[in-house]
Amino acid sequence: MDETGGRSMRARDKEVNYKEPQGNQGLYKIRTDTSHNKSREDESDSDSEAELKPRGGKRGKGGGGQAHRTKQSPPAKQAAYSPGDSLFMVVRDKVTAVPMAVTKWWETFAFQETDAVEQLATLILEASGSPARLSRDTFKPGDVDADEEVRVVLESPAATTEMVHDHMARSDKASLKLRRNLSEFWRKWVELAPRDMAAELQGNPFCKWLFAMSTSPHKHVRHSASIAGLAMMVGLASVSKDVAEELTNKHRQLAASRSAQSDSEAQKQKRKRLQEEVESLSGQKAMLENEAEALFNAVFVHRHRDTNDKVRAECIAALGEVTVLHGAKFLTNHYLKYLGWALHDCDSAAVRAAGLDAVSSIFEMGVGKELDMFLTRFGDRVLQMRYDKDLSVAEKAIGVAAELAKRDVYDDKHTALLYEMVIDEHPGVRRAAAELVAEVYVQGDLAKAYEDACKGATGKKRPDREAFMLKGMVEMLHSLAGDVEDLSPACEALGEAS
Repeated sequence: MDETGGRSMRARDKEVNYKEPQGNQGLYKIRTDTSHNKSREDESDSDSEAELKPRGGKRGKGGGGQAHRTKQSPPAKQAAYSPGDSLFMVVRDKVTAVPMAVTKWWETFAFQETDAVEQLATLILEASGSPARLSRDTFKPGDVDADEEVRVVLESPAATTEMVHDHMARSDKASLKLRRNLSEFWRKWVELAPRDMAAELQGNPFCKWLFAMSTSPHKHVRHSASIAGLAMMVGLASVSKDVAEELTNKHRQLAASRSAQSDSEAQKQKRKRLQEEVESLSGQKAMLENEAEALFNAVFVHRHRDTNDKVRAECIAALGEVTVLHGAKFLTNHYLKYLGWALHDCDSAAVRAAGLDAVSSIFEMGVGKELDMFLTRFGDRVLQMRYDKDLSVAEKAIGVAAELAKRDVYDDKHTALLYEMVIDEHPGVRRAAAELVAEVYVQGDLAKAYEDACKGATGKKRPDREAFMLKGMVEMLHSLAGDVEDLSPACEALGEAS
C-alpha cells in the first residue's frame, strides 16, 4: 500500500504476521527501559504441569416522546429452588438460586465435608458432559492421589460411553448459557464463602480435585474445571478488592481518631479496636491475594495455552476481569504480558478478541504509566491488527488503537495509517475507523488547530468553526482517496460517527 499517494477503495489483501516481534520494535513516542522485555517463551500444550501446581489439601432510561413500544413477553419463570436439587440442576435451570445453593453448600461443608466435596467434583463432571463419577469414598480424609484417581475414573469403561451432553464444545445459545451460569456459580462460591475460608482456599480439600481435573487429558472435563478455577480467581479478586476498601476506611478512621484532641479512655479503646481491625484486614488482604496468585499459577498459567481455543479465550477474559477488579495487584507487566501474547494467537479470533476486550476494559479504568511497558512491547501489534483476517477483531483493534492514539502512543505517521481505514472495503471496519477519526482527528487535532488559528484573531478575522472543520475533513479525505467514488462510503461512515 502506497502510504504517500492517493488510494482507491482498499481491498483487505495485506498479510498479517501473528508472531510477536523480537526485541524492542515499537513505533511510539513512549520511551521506557525495556531491557527485561523478552520474546514469548516456546510453550507447548503439554499437560505435564506438576512443577507449577500449588499445594493441595486442606443503558439509562430514554427521555421524552411517546414513541411506540413493542410489547415484550415477560421473562420465563424459573422453578423454585429446593434443597434436594443437585448443583448441576441449579446451574443449568435455576441460576437465580445460585446464592442460596452456595450458602447451603457452605453450611453442609461445616459438618459433612466429604459429601460437600463430592458435590463440587460431581458438578464439574456433570457440567463437562462426562458420564464418569468419582465415588464418595474417594473424598474421605486421607492421603489420596487426586491426579491418579481422576485419571483412573476417566479411563474406566463407564467414562468411555457416549457423552451425556456436549455443552463444553458447542457455541449455541444453551451451551453459552450453561458455561456462563457455571462461571457465575464458582464466583459466588468464593464471594459468599466465610471470609476465613476464602482466605485459606487452598486448604479446602476440594482444591486438589479441581487442580487434578483442570489438567486432565479429557478436554471437556479440563474445560469445565478450568471455568471453575478461573471464576474462583475472579471471585478472590473481588473479595480482595472489598477488603482493600474496608482497610482504607479503617485507616482513615484510625487517623481521625489519633488526631482527635480528646485522650479519654473511650478514645483509647476506640483506637485500640481500630488498630486491631486494620491488622486483621491487612492479613486477610494479603492471604486473599496469595490465594488468587495460587489459582493463577495452578490454572491460568497452564490453560492460557490450552489446545482448546475456548479455554484460552476464557483465560484471557478472566485475566481482564481480575485486572479491572483489583488493579493494585494485577496491573503489572507480570500479568499484562499474557494479554499481549493473546493478540498473537494466530489460530483463534476468539482469543485475539478477548485480548483486545481485556485491554479496552483496562483503558476504561483511566490507567496511566502502568501500561507504558505493555504499550512499548505490544502497541505495534494492535496497529497491525487493523488488517486482522477476522473483521470483528479488526474493528475491535481499531477501537483499541484509537485509545492509544488519544494517549499519544503513536506518532502522526502511524496514526495516519489508522485514518486510512475509512476507505476500507468493509462497512464495519469503515465505521470503526470513522469513530477513530471523529475522536482523534476532528475532536483532537482539528479542534486544536482551530484554537491556534483563532489566537489573536478578532471580529470578522476569526475563522468560521464549521467551515474550518469541514475544510480539514475534506483535505484529509483527499489525501486518502484517489477516486471520487471512494469518498461516498467514507463520508457516509464519517457522517454516522459525527
